[in-house]
Amino acid sequence: MKKNSERTCVTCSGVTEKASMLRWVNIKGTVSPDWMQKIEGRSVYTHFSRDCIEGLIMMKRLPSRFAEEFTGFASGKEETMAYVAEQAKRSLDHFISLSLKSGNLVKGQELITVHAKKGTRFKYCIAASDLSERTFSGIAGKLSIPVRRTSINKETLGLMIDGRPCGIFALYESELSEKVRFYLDLVENFISGDINAHQ
Repeated sequence: MKKNSERTCVTCSGVTEKASMLRWVNIKGTVSPDWMQKIEGRSVYTHFSRDCIEGLIMMKRLPSRFAEEFTGFASGKEETMAYVAEQAKRSLDHFISLSLKSGNLVKGQELITVHAKKGTRFKYCIAASDLSERTFSGIAGKLSIPVRRTSINKETLGLMIDGRPCGIFALYESELSEKVRFYLDLVENFISGDINAHQ
């Protein structure tokens, strides 16, 4: 991994790939999260963990060059957490939509089984929380990868994909698949407060 693709979390000092971190930018003294990492200005990074985000907001002394003309944060702690959760949901919807359009996502037990019998190798297989144990075991036995059960139910998972209930979907190996996995983890874990600071 190239050094310039990594950043250090200003709160915990952990080093992580830049694309997997939350960028904060100082615009005329006001600090805001920069979800797309495109706003010009002095910046710092945190992990997508509640501890790291809260740590930055509560920091008594921000890094000197970044903190020039600092007047405060654009929003409070709760508003910032709600913003991160909402943006994570939007990003997940976006990358699932792109995966569908590109044919990178296969939805449903029957289609996944057909592909598996033909020797198709998937990178990830995601099951709804309320998928029956029988179906879950049946799919798991046909794939060469672990099937991950989420905390999201069929109806909600379906709304993310195409509006119809979905018990299970699989993704081919691709950059899109990595984005779906990352934002799915973020949606599930950040909202519940359990995301690991160094994920």
